[in-house]
Amino acid sequence: MDEALIRSGRLRPLTDPRALELRKRAAADGKPTRRDPQLLVDLVLGTVE
Repeated sequence: MDEALIRSGRLRPLTDPRALELRKRAAADGKPTRRDPQLLVDLVLGTVE
């Protein structure tokens, strides 16, 4: 999978960790996004049934 993503240009191999561009993502309204952990549990457990 990684090789296919690299060939398509959607993934770049990490050759030097210092080359990573680290920056904060700009939020649309500046407020943190609240997520419901129960939703994630339901989604994960739903795949097991």
